[in-house]
Amino acid sequence: MITFWTRVLVAEDDLKILIVLTPSAPYRHGPQDRHWLEELAAPYYTFQDAGAKVTLASVSGGVAPIDPISESAAAQTDDTRRFLADAVARQALANTVTLAASIQLIRRGVLLRRIGSGV
Repeated sequence: MITFWTRVLVAEDDLKILIVLTPSAPYRHGPQDRHWLEELAAPYYTFQDAGAKVTLASVSGGVAPIDPISESAAAQTDDTRRFLADAVARQALANTVTLAASIQLIRRGVLLRRIGSGV
């Protein structure tokens, strides 16, 4: 089961978005701890296209796993194709920052979105 929650605060001039993902290991519940790509890509580009700086984070940092089925041709959307072709986005997913390193973003005003069951 995937739970979503949001906290929205508006920063002064520049909006910063922190998307918190389940870290890569250990998988507490098996493969369902992996993220469905569309659930990440859609908000990622919605906020980025609106001019926000988007940061991907996880509790321990590092790789945030994507469900390979969500990367299949049948599951693709405009946002997922864009994400898969976006070297910067893929790098951010492979190197999420830790929540500890992101604490200033949380204090200054961000949207915090929980994706995955392991956070």
